[in-house]
Formats: sequence, C-alpha cells, structure tokens
Amino acid sequence: MAFLDEEEGAPPPEVPERPRRPEDGPRRKRQQYLVRRLIGVGVGIAFLILVVLAFRGCLEARKERGITNYVTDVGTIMSESEQAGGRFFDLLEGGGSTPKEFESQIRLIRGSSATLVDRAEDLDVPGQMSEANEAALLALKLRRDALERIADSAPAALADAETTEAIETIVNQMSALYSSDVLYSQVAAPEMRDV
Repeated sequence: MAFLDEEEGAPPPEVPERPRRPEDGPRRKRQQYLVRRLIGVGVGIAFLILVVLAFRGCLEARKERGITNYVTDVGTIMSESEQAGGRFFDLLEGGGSTPKEFESQIRLIRGSSATLVDRAEDLDVPGQMSEANEAALLALKLRRDALERIADSAPAALADAETTEAIETIVNQMSALYSSDVLYSQVAAPEMRDV
C-alpha cells in the first residue's frame, strides 16, 4: 500500500502544450465560417428545389384537373344536346300535333339548345382543348340554328298548301343536324381523347 501513497502525493505528469501559431486561430474560424456558409447555401438551394418541384407538381395537377373538368362538362352538355335531339326526332315521328304545337315544341327544344351553346361558351377551356372546343361549339351552334330554321319553316311545311321551299329548308337543316353529329363525333371527341 505504500506504493499507493507515493502516487497520491506525486503531481501528474505535465502534457506539453502544442505551440500555436498566432494566425492559426483566425484561419480556423474563417474555415468554420465558410463551411457553415456553404452548408447554409446548400440547404437553401435544396429547399428552393423542393419548393419549385412542389409548385410544378401543383400546376400539373391543376392542369390535369382542368382538362378532366372540361371533358366532363362538354360530355354533359353534349349528352343533354343528344337528349334534345332525341325529343326532336320523337316529335317528328309522333306527328298528331297541329302546326302551331309542332312549331312551339321545336322552339322549346331550340331554346334548350341555345342554353347549351351559352353554357359551352362559358366553359374554362384549357389551351390544349382549343381545337376540340371550337368543333364542339360549332356542332352545338349548327344544332341550335338548324332547329330555329326548322321551327320557322314548320308552319309552311305542315300547312294544307305545303310549300316546297319550306320542305327543302327542313331537309337541308336535317343535313346540318347530321353534320353536327359528325363534327362532334369525328373531330371534337377524338381530339379530347387524344389530349
């Protein structure tokens, strides 16, 4: 135990201090400052990239949602237009109404067609759908105008003394109705599907 007593009283061996150069401290601080600065810049750039990617993702999602909403809205409008066309052809096949009743019923169908044109004109059209929108609008306008001319010509065509001009007008407008169907199904709808 004597050897323990000797160690307690002995001072610890001194570690020699490394001599420092006077410029070592400021240089080291400057390096640490630059490293911290570079890390801060790197974090800032990474954050900026994340913000740009998130913003771009939001824009793309918004664009896709706009296209989907547009296609849905046009599909609804065209479906209602086809229903109006169905009522018109049912009216033609049904007969049994007076010329005035026939004309007023066609004018009602024409009124709903005009409303559909207005709704289609008020749609928010994505840039990629501009050609499809023009074709769909033209199809709806052809239907509206054809029904208007048929309604105008119906009384003369159904009168006791039919006029050939009124009948020819109705026949030509039936061609316009057919053309509107072709325009939508062969131009507008495929364009929308492609986009």
